[in-house]
Parts: sequence; structure tokens; C-alpha cells
Amino acid sequence: MFFRLLKESAEKNLPAEPAKVSAVELARKRLPPIGADDSVLEAMRIADEIEDLATDICSEGQGFADSVLEKAEAIAESVQTAGHATDNQITALGNMLKGLQRWFHD
Repeated sequence: MFFRLLKESAEKNLPAEPAKVSAVELARKRLPPIGADDSVLEAMRIADEIEDLATDICSEGQGFADSVLEKAEAIAESVQTAGHATDNQITALGNMLKGLQRWFHD
């Protein structure tokens, strides 16, 4: 990936630095482990939605959003590594997402 970025930056006359991406974004770009089940995809979908909301939240909720995002990234990474998400992980991600959504819908 670095060499592709280097080539693209040279073509566009941009600085040759790798882009900074979040752990969730990195995990999303990796393929699920062999034998991964649908729970991994569900966990990653929820973690992605959390990341999207956390970056758009108002300044009052930024501390909360940062905390939720950090936890969601850790769960997403763990799920990808294990190739399976537990019911508790899916529930935790769902609760985190609902908490973030309240900042937008209340």
C-alpha cells in the first residue's frame, strides 16, 4: 500500500506520506480471518457506524464520542482477530451506537 501511495503522490505532486487512518478503518480494509462468521460482519458494520457518528458529534459530546470510539475500535479489532463476535460484544456495540445516536436525535 505504501508504494501505491508513493506512486500516486508522485503523479499528483503530493507529499509522499502514508495516510493516517483509524483502527476501525484499518480493520475494515483487512479481510476477515478464514472461518469468520456473520457476527464479525455485524460487529464491523456497527463499529463503522459508530466511527461515522463519533466524528460528527458536537463539541459537548466529543469526550463521550472519543471514549465510545476507542472502545468500539478495540472490540472491532478483537472480533477481527478472533474471527467471531460474542453476543456480549454485539450488544455492547449496539448500546454504544444508541448512546451516540441520542446526541443527534434528542
